[in-house]
Amino acid sequence: MEIPDEAVERFHTKYRLNPATGCWEWTDALSSRGGYGRLKVGRVAVRAHRASYLIHKGPIPEGLVVCHTCDNPACVNPDHLWLGTHMDNTQDMMTKGRGKFPGHKGEINPCAVLTRRKVEQIIQRITEGQTNKRIAIEFGVSHATVSLIRRGKIWTDVPRPDDPAFTRYAALKAANKAAS
Repeated sequence: MEIPDEAVERFHTKYRLNPATGCWEWTDALSSRGGYGRLKVGRVAVRAHRASYLIHKGPIPEGLVVCHTCDNPACVNPDHLWLGTHMDNTQDMMTKGRGKFPGHKGEINPCAVLTRRKVEQIIQRITEGQTNKRIAIEFGVSHATVSLIRRGKIWTDVPRPDDPAFTRYAALKAANKAAS
């Protein structure tokens, strides 16, 4: 994609320098998801940091994304932008501790709905033969969450009994694999 001269001129009126960080902070439209700047190029809305990369550094090869060294989604300073894969961007985020709640497993995660005690109660109800749906309603979580607990995919530190309610899933999975 090439940015026309008219859009380049408009681009340079839509940010201001933050002297403390060196960021060129976008002052026009921001996306509701993530706070990235948006620039209208013809009839297409382009993320402003991508437009900046295109204007100042050139084409963005297919499969690559424009990442920020400054971790400021509203920044369009080309010196703060670099190309990488989605994996590169994710690794950069995790290395810098910007993952949602890195290392916050279980109830210390600020978004946790369940506590260890509640998970123990869920496991007890599973051993009693209650359905995922019934347990989910009782604890105010999704059916999928109870299923993940049942299969040992989340809350893995909470012990599960050697009980058919827990091993049935593994047996069904093995049977399906053998049948295919």
